[in-house]
Amino acid sequence: MKYDAFISYRHLEKDMYVAKRVHRALETAKIPRKIQKEIGRKKIDRVFRDQEELPIGSDLGSNIEAALSEAKYLVVICSPETKNSYWVMKEIDTFISMHGRENILAVLVDGEPGDSFPPQILTDEAGNPVEPLAADVRGDKKRDIKRKLKTESLRLAAAILQVDYDDLKQRNKERQMHKFLAGAISIATVITALAVAFGLYNAYNLDKINAEYQQKLINESKVLAQKSDDALEVGNRRVSALLAMEGLPTEENDRPLVPESVYALSNALDCYDIGAELHYDKILPHNMQVDEFVESLDGTRVVSYDTSQYVYLWDLDTGEKLFELPPEYNYLDYGSVDVVSIKAAGFSDNAVVVISTNAVTGYDEKGEILYQYVPEGEVSNGAINQMANKAVIVERFDGLVDDEYVTTKTFVVIDTTTGEVIKKCDDHLDMSYGYNFAIDYNGKYVAVDRNVDADQDNFFTVYNLETDEYVDCKLADDCVLEAKFTVDGQLAVASMDYDDLLSANDAPMYCQKFDVATGQELWKAMMDDTRAAMDTSYTRLSSTITDIDGEECGRLVFNTSRAVAVLDLYTGELVNTITTDASIQRIGFNSSGSYIYVGTNDGRLTIYSTKPGITISNGVTEVMDNTMIDWFMCNSTVVASSYRGANLIVMRYSNDESCLYETECEREIGKIVSVSPDESSYLSSSTLRNGDDYSSYEFNVIDSKTGEIKGTFTVSSASNQDARYLDDDNIVVPATDGYIYVFTISSGKLEPRRLMENTYTAVTSYSANGKYMLYTGSADKIVLSLPDLEIKYQASNYDAFMGSYDSVILANNGKTIYYISSTKQNSLYKYSVAKDKATPIIEDYQVDKCALSDDNSLLAVAGKDGKLRIYDVKTMECLDEIEFYAKSFSGLIKFSSDNSKLYLQGADLYFKIYDLNEKKYVFKFKGQTNELDYCQYDEKNNRLVVSNFMGMSIIDLNQMGVLSSINHGLVYLPKNNTVVCAYNNYIYGFKFKEVDELLKMANEKYGDDELTDLEKLDYGVE
Repeated sequence: MKYDAFISYRHLEKDMYVAKRVHRALETAKIPRKIQKEIGRKKIDRVFRDQEELPIGSDLGSNIEAALSEAKYLVVICSPETKNSYWVMKEIDTFISMHGRENILAVLVDGEPGDSFPPQILTDEAGNPVEPLAADVRGDKKRDIKRKLKTESLRLAAAILQVDYDDLKQRNKERQMHKFLAGAISIATVITALAVAFGLYNAYNLDKINAEYQQKLINESKVLAQKSDDALEVGNRRVSALLAMEGLPTEENDRPLVPESVYALSNALDCYDIGAELHYDKILPHNMQVDEFVESLDGTRVVSYDTSQYVYLWDLDTGEKLFELPPEYNYLDYGSVDVVSIKAAGFSDNAVVVISTNAVTGYDEKGEILYQYVPEGEVSNGAINQMANKAVIVERFDGLVDDEYVTTKTFVVIDTTTGEVIKKCDDHLDMSYGYNFAIDYNGKYVAVDRNVDADQDNFFTVYNLETDEYVDCKLADDCVLEAKFTVDGQLAVASMDYDDLLSANDAPMYCQKFDVATGQELWKAMMDDTRAAMDTSYTRLSSTITDIDGEECGRLVFNTSRAVAVLDLYTGELVNTITTDASIQRIGFNSSGSYIYVGTNDGRLTIYSTKPGITISNGVTEVMDNTMIDWFMCNSTVVASSYRGANLIVMRYSNDESCLYETECEREIGKIVSVSPDESSYLSSSTLRNGDDYSSYEFNVIDSKTGEIKGTFTVSSASNQDARYLDDDNIVVPATDGYIYVFTISSGKLEPRRLMENTYTAVTSYSANGKYMLYTGSADKIVLSLPDLEIKYQASNYDAFMGSYDSVILANNGKTIYYISSTKQNSLYKYSVAKDKATPIIEDYQVDKCALSDDNSLLAVAGKDGKLRIYDVKTMECLDEIEFYAKSFSGLIKFSSDNSKLYLQGADLYFKIYDLNEKKYVFKFKGQTNELDYCQYDEKNNRLVVSNFMGMSIIDLNQMGVLSSINHGLVYLPKNNTVVCAYNNYIYGFKFKEVDELLKMANEKYGDDELTDLEKLDYGVE
């Protein structure tokens, strides 16, 4: 027979999905060689499925009958709706009439067997009940169905091949084992390993094979994680998540867990996002280069068209392509065919609006035509304003009128909700309409520029649609760059000399504001434009009314090639100038008018405050790898296109909905300075800027579980980094005026204690065991015992400290101080507080930085010669010497709690981990990072947490990989698995997401999704 099987199914989504999977599984089923020899065939030859086999336009009934007559088996995809399908029922009856009932197989995709199996396969010819051979692939998600199909397809294959299912299943397992062994070792080793494994059962070789296989899986997961990062880097968050999931262990596989995969999935899911930065969200692929795109006012839809004149509608929330319309064609009088050119696309309240040379058409979200306005001639240009629900076009007619060849142009205004013509305006000037249109927000006025000869003045005509009146606005120069109605209802136009536009010389650019009722110029501003050859900038206009320092202000921005002029909307006075190093592509305001967005062709979107002189530095983001051509921002979404790019990139300001709390503080948070011993609360600090005094701080005590502010207090003449919990209820803040302040959380009281008569610089050091604090001044050195704050030792021998000193460390006994004497060739000294005596311990080389282990048994000394030496404190024997260049006043040298590792960040700004037992570096960050000021060990999970003012990284010390990098993360609380982030004057708490939770989140969002064949090719995934 021609076909081994005929697949019959109803064209519902789940039934079609299973039918396609069964088709592929049967035709690609691997039959073990031994079974091939037994049955005399190598594979299942052909399987018929109507979507695959029937040519378009064929006789459906005759084709099906022919295929059924040539099919050995009938496979019926069964669900409760199957019995309602006329074609499925007829296919079953036809097959039975041709071949009988014996060779019918069922695949249950939904419902119960009695409700889903057709009655013809539940009884024999005599009407007696029978139990059909069935495969059960029921599942709530496609991922569940896909998993079951792996085994159930073998059941179908066994029936078609007429072999025992258990035998085929066992042989398939053996074949998989052979394949695994062949991929793990060479052919010779495979033969040896098989002989040992199945003959002698040598555990050593099996362990070796398994270790090699496990390493192969680890390497594969790392590659997938890198590919996931690559996908996210170009904006494809969906592909990034799917690639990361492929590298993680699930119920379907027993992959080892690698940190890189956890990190990649965490990034792909945008975890711990507080909405402070733009993040890549998705890619909207087009057939060819994107020409134009417009976002709806609510930021949920984008309409776009490409160079082939295909029109697309996209759902920005899901990335779904709602429709794709092919180009229209003109059949010209002389017989040739021309593609209709699209002039503009946009939205109205109820339609997607497309202006082409042939028509103005409104579509619904399925691509069905709602209305169409067809002009007598050709549309030469057009524009759409969604807020006004209006479009404006220029109709051009060339032809014979009363035997005379004429050319006429008509200015037409159309209601974009209905397609009805609102107004047709005759040309009152002996000049052509130009290419720049504007429609005001209320739809009362429309404006269009007029093309003129070089010796004539250039105009912009403003039409009043309610009164049929018009006014002409005289422009400063002959080339219109941009025209917009302003938020106060007037017209703004940017222009310059056409010859200057094409040159590479400095030239003036003008911005004018006109009264739409009279055409009178209200003001004119000028900016010098420094142009360059092949300049790629675009001039834009935007206006807003916003609150600045409690006063309502109007602002208008327009740009030259590399500068943005911020003008007073009402007077035209220059308020501020923003300069850039790259060509400007687009500018605009956010919805409140408080920020100005500037996009440049180096791929950057920079956010500036409307208030002069303030740049929001963390609002700079890489938009894409290629040159940015255009972007549009609405609400919290940015859509951008690149030079000759066939994709739109969607970016969002988004918030992680799993945030435990968001706490607003009175002032901007500087840092998290300390955590209580039981982790029930933590202490944040904010600088009180009073003139030039930066030594006063406001502290907030935050409940670590709820984010509630449990207390607030202020200390003057202090250093915020010196604040410390004495116990779970008391916080100490030393000040430089001789006072030490103690804040009690339970009572909310701040108690000043004067323990010293002199003024002091700061707390120089806390002992690692937390029992002592070293407080220093110009001469005195005081060791306080904690938590009672009693003076344990006091020394005032200035000479003993040998003058100036750096990198001071207080030992756990409270009696010994290590310091670097900057006045004695940077030698390292050991000072006995009790004896008031200093002794040099390192004089052979100059010391930059030093550190003690927590148990004070080891001393790390970084020299200016680029060496880090490890000493035994008791004997001062050098135990190890490492290449390392330190930074005197920053960086990190810290021993692990068990003295097995060193955590290091030196002058190169790379964070590294050195294993003291193996005597080698075992970890290094991929890139440089700003100076780290926080390093904490999580003993429960064997993780290390490091952070600076920009964010936090969590490192798995078992496998030496980064599990997560968290922007604005400052502190990690291991006891309740909480990450604390701070941004501006807000504090955020998040539960750290372990791999199980990440996979659950990913499955909820992408569980039924799969990589397409092209995506697999793009990222090299089999």
